[in-house]
Amino acid sequence: LKRRDRLLLQKVVDRAFAGSFGDDALLALGDIYLESGKLAAARRNWLRILPPETEAVADGAAFSYPDADLDAAAVRARLVLASILEGRPARARAELARLDRLHPEAEGRLGERRGKYADLLETLLTESEAWPPAADKAGWTTFAGNPRRNQTAARAAELGSIAWRHRLDFDGGPTPTFPVLFQPFAGDEPIVLFGTHREIFALRLDDGRPAWGRSAVIYRDALPWTSSSPTHPGQACTMTLFRNRLYARMESSGGSPGASGCLICLDLSAEGRLMWKIEAEEGWAFEGSPLADDRGVYVAMSRPGLRRQAFAACLEPDTGRFLWRRFVVGAEAIAGYEPPRNLLALADDTIYYNTNLGAIAALRADDGRIEWVSLYPRESTGEFRRTAEPNPCLYDGGLLFAAPADGARILAFDAVSGRLLWQTGADVVGAAALLAATDDHLIAAGERLYWIEINGADRGRAARVWPAEGGQSGRGRGLTTDRAVLWPGRDKLYILDRQTVKPSVAFDLPAPGAAGANLLISRGRLLIAAETELIAVEMDGGKESSTKLDNME
Repeated sequence: LKRRDRLLLQKVVDRAFAGSFGDDALLALGDIYLESGKLAAARRNWLRILPPETEAVADGAAFSYPDADLDAAAVRARLVLASILEGRPARARAELARLDRLHPEAEGRLGERRGKYADLLETLLTESEAWPPAADKAGWTTFAGNPRRNQTAARAAELGSIAWRHRLDFDGGPTPTFPVLFQPFAGDEPIVLFGTHREIFALRLDDGRPAWGRSAVIYRDALPWTSSSPTHPGQACTMTLFRNRLYARMESSGGSPGASGCLICLDLSAEGRLMWKIEAEEGWAFEGSPLADDRGVYVAMSRPGLRRQAFAACLEPDTGRFLWRRFVVGAEAIAGYEPPRNLLALADDTIYYNTNLGAIAALRADDGRIEWVSLYPRESTGEFRRTAEPNPCLYDGGLLFAAPADGARILAFDAVSGRLLWQTGADVVGAAALLAATDDHLIAAGERLYWIEINGADRGRAARVWPAEGGQSGRGRGLTTDRAVLWPGRDKLYILDRQTVKPSVAFDLPAPGAAGANLLISRGRLLIAAETELIAVEMDGGKESSTKLDNME
């Protein structure tokens, strides 16, 4: 305990959880994570010190230390502090009310201040209302923006003119026989990256020209297209940017149908130089593009067959060498059901995996140890969620949301224990894309947009739906800002107020064709990835251009 060694403390928790020092180790681990800004990991450890509680505000720590002898008020004060720092005022207010009810006279120190915990935290919570929203320092670095799959883009202002557009060149390959929507990504540098399952492109964000050299292509499969090559998978190619490296899942060499895929790592500080490339072993498949942090590169894997098996794996960032691979679940194949390419979610030190095989799982990032697995009923007949895009879990402030493709409902879990908290009912239909979670609502999209209650007696129910009577059809990946939801239809881009759910404006997409678009906001520009081109639109009073979006108010 005196050494404050995180790995040694974790060993105490793993091997002697119920011992006399288990609660002390949990408290110290939480403090270490708090100091490093990993608030989700801090909360998970502190919650395990307290006895299980059934009220919704408790977050339901199912694996609690038995009869801890620590100051419960100090632990609950830490939870309130973490909620405030995480920007979750509603949860902080509920936790503060519990602290005040259970420990009204408890005193201690928070930073440089000393006094009653309730008074100190009430003051801090009030002060936090004036704090500016946390700036996004990492850009839009992976699918849904960040590893938690819950990013809110920089505040959107008035859309201006088209700054540039880049038409995609398939390099002599076959023209896609169905719409393909490309996913753009942007990191710390002023470049935008996107790709197919065979090529990766890099453009300068300011003018749309190639980032390096004459060609926008920074990676291309060396083997030519063949008659057996897929014309393009229906799913967009995703990727992850971390510390000037790009990680992506590409088609295996030759691109044969049903290929198991490969992972590549490009060094963006060296103009996209290939650092490593690994093919999946025979009988294995890489599911989707990985996530990355300082510890490793995390990817979902599978073993196809009549009984499909889902695995999670971690690779060494510099070499692509496997550090661990863990079996998660296996399930029988369902006629007519083909699961989407699976992506993982990552919150501090925990990996969350929507397997789309009847189970949601949490694994420890350090060693792949399974923390919990929660099962849900699979749909054996009828309509599945027919989504071309991945559907990873979405993590938000101790809650974990999932919309499994082989299930009929959106599920909400306690992220610490895996306990199912609620699920949607018949009023939410076909919502496969989880866009964002706020203090009060989960925003989900399908043919329509849904604002789903997170808290209270109505949790799991749709508080608002747009359009109320149908008529519009969503196509592509939208995004949220602190005030708005940007949602692409088949031929229009809608901007809705996030609170009132009223559309403020609607724009004709610059490249109509009933294909929709994927969206990204970076450095004052809205990027629209349409079927065959990428368009950058000025925001926040950017420079004018001769080409205007048609306002369809």
